[in-house]
Amino acid sequence: MSLDFNFTKPQKIILGVGAVLILIIAWVFIGFPGVSKDAKPAEFTLNVFGIYGATAFEATINNFEKAYPNVKVNYVELSEKNYEEALINSLASSDPANTPDVFMTHRSWVTKHANKMLPFANFTPTDVEESYPTVVKDDFTIGNNVYALPLYLDSLVLYYNKDLLNKNKISVLPKTWEDLIAASKKIGKNSIGIGTSSATVERAYEILDLIFLQRGTEMTDRGYNNATFAATGADAFDFYLSFANPNSSWFAWDKNNPSSFSSFVSGESAFFFGFLRDKKVLQDSAPFMNLGVLGAPQFASPDASEINLADYYGLAAAKQTPHPTEAQQFVLYATSDPVSNTDLLNNIGESPALRTLINDGANSPDLKIWTSQALTAKAWQEPDLSKVINIFDTAINQVNFRNQESYAALREAEASVSSLMRGF
Repeated sequence: MSLDFNFTKPQKIILGVGAVLILIIAWVFIGFPGVSKDAKPAEFTLNVFGIYGATAFEATINNFEKAYPNVKVNYVELSEKNYEEALINSLASSDPANTPDVFMTHRSWVTKHANKMLPFANFTPTDVEESYPTVVKDDFTIGNNVYALPLYLDSLVLYYNKDLLNKNKISVLPKTWEDLIAASKKIGKNSIGIGTSSATVERAYEILDLIFLQRGTEMTDRGYNNATFAATGADAFDFYLSFANPNSSWFAWDKNNPSSFSSFVSGESAFFFGFLRDKKVLQDSAPFMNLGVLGAPQFASPDASEINLADYYGLAAAKQTPHPTEAQQFVLYATSDPVSNTDLLNNIGESPALRTLINDGANSPDLKIWTSQALTAKAWQEPDLSKVINIFDTAINQVNFRNQESYAALREAEASVSSLMRGF
């Protein structure tokens, strides 16, 4: 009789790490014939750069150092505000003490920073697809190379003020854009921040991006040479803008309102788009609000598939690391080991990217909205996220405040994004 054990690639790798630990313990206490116990592996430091505090990775680091007693992991926290710039400068440093061996990378960075990342030696795009939602394969692989793996997977949701909905006798919570429009009309002007730029609407770009993706907009050509969203995204752009157009039947937001965030936490607005990481900020800013959360609204047409918007960071091994094996083992341990990854998720307050943990979190009252959206979440590779946001802000403002025709503004945005794409 034969036993057939079917392990996934991440499980095999983690079992390999465990086997290494067992061999090390055996060598320490028993020794191997012909091998001196005094011949210890050379000790070295593995630098890990990220945007979270050291406590986020504390358990992961401690357990990794037990498996690799010759490795000391030095975690370096950088400010998220200028993280990309600081990271690039560190990667160019000639001082090994200030250069990362492993670093956190945003979901949109692989296309422009792949030359700074070490492709995995024994982890394929197929392995990625088996272990994580499809969006991860789309974001973190190029051809047959895997450049990074996700620490978590967040997605855009719709927060709401339960008391305000009850006051306006809205008993059916909105699941579709059509439902949301109907509820907004019942509540009145400024019921939801949408339709203007990020100067006044929090997550303006992300909301527009969600609508683009749901409408099937082709953001770039297949070769990633040019942006192509004007031809297929005009109706999505108009839909977004209509919420701030007083002549539209979908009007819900005064374009002169200074802040959708302030409007929501003060109790004026009933709805607010945000990510899981925004939840604590909302609770701290409005501690007495009866806060609820819904999945991102979908279009009601019968042939429309559910599409959500993903946002997340992952880990990558630096291409120039002198310790490639250990650097990639650390990435795998932090992202693919369920126990290690769960510790990290609990510390940073995020939702899982691992399929096994998504399944486990399906019944969690705190995470079920996000786990239910994970497998249908999508994104696209912005050539430079902050610059792309500015480009779309300009297009929105051109229509809202300078009366430019929306398609012309979108074409100008497309040309600007294409220019960014050709810059690298």
